[in-house]
Amino acid sequence: MHNHGWWQLEMIVPRELEESLIWKLDSLGIDRIAIAHSPENPNDLQLLAWLPIVDWPDSERELLNFIVADIAATFSISSPDMIWSQTLNEDWSRKWKENWQPDRIGNYWLIIPSWFDSSQLLSGNNALRLDPGSAFGTGSHPTTRLCLEALEKLNVQKMRVADLGCGSGILSLGALLLGATTVVGCDTDPLAVKATYMNIALNGYVDELKFQVGLGSIDTLAELLLGEPADLLLCNTLASVITNVSPLFDYVISPNGRGLLSGLLLDEIKTITKQLESLNWQVRLINTKGKWGLLEIDK
Repeated sequence: MHNHGWWQLEMIVPRELEESLIWKLDSLGIDRIAIAHSPENPNDLQLLAWLPIVDWPDSERELLNFIVADIAATFSISSPDMIWSQTLNEDWSRKWKENWQPDRIGNYWLIIPSWFDSSQLLSGNNALRLDPGSAFGTGSHPTTRLCLEALEKLNVQKMRVADLGCGSGILSLGALLLGATTVVGCDTDPLAVKATYMNIALNGYVDELKFQVGLGSIDTLAELLLGEPADLLLCNTLASVITNVSPLFDYVISPNGRGLLSGLLLDEIKTITKQLESLNWQVRLINTKGKWGLLEIDK
């Protein structure tokens, strides 16, 4: 066995597992990941990951198998088969880029990989160029699509928008493209903050008066808002995070503002709704995709 080079891991992953699985792999230091979309079977994705052989002996790979199975069990899904092969000189970055193609979302959005030759695609103002780095949010996950489709239906022109858990910055960018006056974002992951700034610049937004992002959670968001709560809060994260931060929503949403909350499984909606209503928010489930839901809140 070689003690250098790479393991290539291949899994066929149900779409609803994608974001949770990528998030977990990234937390384990596995950030060399490619996702291939299959037009023949849009509900499944091919996930490819590359892991240094020296860091991933049999025992560690077996442990990873249990971790993936636990994540799948959370969604009541069978654990995907994990196919391992060795490669000495895999250009994982090239492979990743080969597998990610432009993605149409809703009636407005076209998500274009930053390295893609888009000369024939940039015909309208709906193109959103993206390089997620190791932050999640490529637009393929149902929760991200729910948020972008909801944004498309809102009139966010002249709005102040806040993005809690900005990831790759995809929702912040969406708000800017739709004419938001200012957007502030935050994330607890420094790689996400870096990716968001990079993607904002990639799309031509360099004015710090128009966009700012900080490292942290809702308290950081409140600081960036400078005492002027947002007209719209975007929050595509986890139910546990929303539970923890919701008592502070009044500090980041204006009295006449609203929030779009996603990252929520349908069986979590009832508990989250009850908690938000106890904080005097009006709560509506406005859309669903698969096992995921999108809530709109206002006063």
